[in-house]
Parts: sequence; structure tokens; C-alpha cells
Amino acid sequence: MVYVLVRLMRLFFQLFYYALLIRVIFSFVRLGRDANPILLSVRQFVNLVTEPVLAPIRKLVPPLHLGSGAYFDLSVLILLIFLPHLERLIIRLVLLIS
Repeated sequence: MVYVLVRLMRLFFQLFYYALLIRVIFSFVRLGRDANPILLSVRQFVNLVTEPVLAPIRKLVPPLHLGSGAYFDLSVLILLIFLPHLERLIIRLVLLIS
């Protein structure tokens, strides 16, 4: 039973990691209202899933303003770096509890 739970948690973290990467890609692509509706839906879903985790990080480390309205959001980079560590910590806690 614990093995199945650990596998599901790893799958969740892997999917979340891919969602973050997709968010980074979408940040470089401008999609207007006339863009493919599937792409717009995917972007909206990825933002919906990742924003609750990125918002608290963004409060601690605000985006860097590059001038002329552009900015560099470090919250995604920080989360991409710490996500594997967080995954290992949570899995260890689950294994310790069980």
C-alpha cells in the first residue's frame, strides 16, 4: 500500500515539474485571442495548477524588473530547483509515518 502511495506521489511531482516547464515555455510565447483554443486552454490550466505554489514564492522573491515593462520571474526557477528536494522530503516523511 505504501509503495503505491509513493509511486503516486512521484508521478504527481513529475507531472507538476512538467507543468512548470510548460509554464516557462508559455511565458516566451505570445498567444493572442485568435490563438488556437486548445493552446489557450492548456495555458490556462497550467497557470491554474502552478500559481497557488508560485504565488507565495513570488511574495518572498519578487520578479526582477528589466525595464520597459519586462520582468524576470524567479519563482519558477526557485521551485524547479527545490522541487526534487521537497519530493524526497515528503516521500521520506510518508515512509517514516507508515
